[in-house]
Amino acid sequence: MGCEDVLWVYGHPNIRATHHSTIEFTKDPFCTLRGNCILGVKASKSVADLNEELKAEIRKGRKVWVRISCGGFTDELYGFGSRKLELKDPRSMVIRKSGFIDSRTLLINANKSAKDIDRKLVQKMMDPRSRALVEIYV
Repeated sequence: MGCEDVLWVYGHPNIRATHHSTIEFTKDPFCTLRGNCILGVKASKSVADLNEELKAEIRKGRKVWVRISCGGFTDELYGFGSRKLELKDPRSMVIRKSGFIDSRTLLINANKSAKDIDRKLVQKMMDPRSRALVEIYV
């Protein structure tokens, strides 16, 4: 692996991960059922907190991999950076299947959204005692 960063996220009973175009990790301590893109709460980092070396690589439009591991289950996805990414939101990070960009966007044109994540992993993340490791690497 070249450049990377990691964060921890926690489970919540309202996690459903059924959104068709995004995945979100948030520093917020909770989520509602309407937040169906959320896959983890109480995140240890937002996009603003990622290391500067990784942010620089993401802004080069590179292909970026994300591995999510919890309770013996792992899923992996990829998306792309863009020179237009701000990577400044202090609260969350969002991976998008689309090309939409805002301050929360980590990656665009991803190959998976929340609904595509391994359902056994999602089931684990519905338990508030669960903690998942999220690895982001180029």
